[in-house]
Amino acid sequence: MKPRTHTFRGVKYAIRWVPHLRENAADCEVGEAEKVIRISLNALKEHPEETLTTYVHEALHACFGDLDEDSVERSAVDIARFLQRLGYERNA
Repeated sequence: MKPRTHTFRGVKYAIRWVPHLRENAADCEVGEAEKVIRISLNALKEHPEETLTTYVHEALHACFGDLDEDSVERSAVDIARFLQRLGYERNA
């Protein structure tokens, strides 16, 4: 079962599994009103090899909203690659 919420650094985020997003596989809203991560099921289906990186990427945004996009992307790729070397696979 896919999670519907998760707490990152003491802040609870809603996890929304949506059919499509306009530009990305996922996005993370860190605003005051609502904390939400949206993940496109279609994008993950089309690019299953990027699933773990996508999850890590959005988790980093939730944890460190002040990081620039390039830092988040580079870190997500490195962390996902490390997890894969440890034996973790995507969990779609």
